[in-house]
Amino acid sequence: MFPKSLTTAAALAALASTASAQVDYTKLDYHGHYFRQEWINQPLNVQRLDPILNPGTLSPHVHSFIGAPVISANTTYADTQKASCSQVYVKPDKSVYWMPSLYFQNPKNQSFIRVPEHHRVLYYFNRASDPKTGAQDFNLIEEFPPNFRMIAGDSMLRSAAATSQMQGAVEWFCHGPDVKSSGFPAGFTSCANGLAGSIHFPYCWNGQDFNASAPMAHMSYPAGQYPDSGACPSTHPHVLPHIFIEFWFDVSSFNGMYGAGDTPWVLSNGDPTGYSFHADFLNGWTPGVLQNAMKTCNIGESGEPLSNCFDVYTDAERNACKQPAIVDEKVDGWLPALPGCNPIQKGPGKATPVTNCNINPTINGKAAPSAASASSLTLPSSWASAGCYSDAVSPRSLSGETLAWWGEKMTATGCANHCASKGFAISGVEFGQQCFCANSLDQSSKVDDSKCAMPCVGAAGQTCGGDGLLSVYTKGGANPLSAVASAVPISAPAALSPVANPISKGSAAPALPIVSSPIALPDSKSSAAPAAPVAASPVADAGSEGSAADYASYAEPTTTPAASPVAESEPAVESEPASTPAEDTSYAAPEETPAYARRHVGGGAIVRM
Repeated sequence: MFPKSLTTAAALAALASTASAQVDYTKLDYHGHYFRQEWINQPLNVQRLDPILNPGTLSPHVHSFIGAPVISANTTYADTQKASCSQVYVKPDKSVYWMPSLYFQNPKNQSFIRVPEHHRVLYYFNRASDPKTGAQDFNLIEEFPPNFRMIAGDSMLRSAAATSQMQGAVEWFCHGPDVKSSGFPAGFTSCANGLAGSIHFPYCWNGQDFNASAPMAHMSYPAGQYPDSGACPSTHPHVLPHIFIEFWFDVSSFNGMYGAGDTPWVLSNGDPTGYSFHADFLNGWTPGVLQNAMKTCNIGESGEPLSNCFDVYTDAERNACKQPAIVDEKVDGWLPALPGCNPIQKGPGKATPVTNCNINPTINGKAAPSAASASSLTLPSSWASAGCYSDAVSPRSLSGETLAWWGEKMTATGCANHCASKGFAISGVEFGQQCFCANSLDQSSKVDDSKCAMPCVGAAGQTCGGDGLLSVYTKGGANPLSAVASAVPISAPAALSPVANPISKGSAAPALPIVSSPIALPDSKSSAAPAAPVAASPVADAGSEGSAADYASYAEPTTTPAASPVAESEPAVESEPASTPAEDTSYAAPEETPAYARRHVGGGAIVRM
């Protein structure tokens, strides 16, 4: 069923010296009223959907989906029952599971790339206990009803949760060296055996349906201090299977790109802390199977085959189970910003929810419902949107004042008001965070408005251009490609140095902007790593923090990946290869070494039996 090195007690025992010196794995009984599945595949797809919290439309942030290939904006239990396959081994489980994707943010130029996933480990535990005595009673377990949905974690957290139990539901591990933390671990420059995020779902149910206005109300963690053991409280008396998932990431390609003092990992919801890691579950179990199995299945991690308890898929059947993404949006390759409307929010207070996130991507080729419109803009009097235009770099297409309105969270409204206050008649916003002013638009051409799809970092409902593209606004609705003779600046625009007051290291002000395209956005996943920087952008004090060398524009590679030059002192990162059936079916952990070692539940912490 599984590779020998992934399942046997002997393999787990071999890890004891590195996982935890206080646990003697050779003396543990690996039987128990639970079962586990482990598989090495990339997600079914990665896209900005969430059929639980955002049914019928786009999600604010990107998720990685695993399970049955029935993912849509409106996936239901009935849809799962029509699935003919799944990524999991257990045939009766046609559920869908998802989590926020993990991105790496280059500390030098602040660009993003999705971290490739390696494998995941899915556990189902029977934690039923008598609510009066606390004694285990496995017969009290119930199964998920049809149409059951739940979430675990809080996407708004940016610091430790209010209780140790809630915070204990989320853990991160860097394996090799072994570093554990509730948020992203730090203090290392590589994770030789992988970076893993794990999450415990609550298992106590009040018998009511999911309510989007109070998404956690129908579920509860058990009474006591642990998220994964204990009797259910009287408010939520129904004991459901306890789901625990480990998501493992391959971070080896980023070795050398960050220092021990960096934490370059960012969740797709704009979280650089890791505290907001969360996951969703949409039930797809065949009725009658899970409740019986949770009472009788006692294989635990003993190495006995999963087929002792369930009908199972072969590896070939699982690997053939595919589903293309239906949201037309770039989520892979080097990106100047996170997909969707997700400015980085560090906390420590809770993040601010983003709204009106359906800007331009389509679902199945059709515009997503409730797409944001220009109605969210408050432009200066008589000003209007002129559409999307290409931008030249030397000189800029809007060269009256470049990188204007510095130090604020950029919005199209703010940029237009700033330009108007300076006497300019044209404003343009680009890359979600750059503002330009002028009286004419030079070396430019009109492009399809849908190409300006990047949300403003200060207002998710407003569009701030794209990669080398300007969202342009003009006084009186004038054609920006014609000089606007009536506009005379009130005062001379600032010097063209884009940063008048360089921000020193440790300042609370926002990070330096990317002066132009931070990294070329290749059309395919298999494109080369970013090429060497082109001529440096004029940033003050080239030898200091935030110098031109660190924030240079990147050119589209013209050579093969092996020949692509790399910026000095910055190793190349291979773009994630396009997933192919051959790759998915042949990727297996080596038997002779414990790479991506399956460290018994949470990377070394033994479960409470």
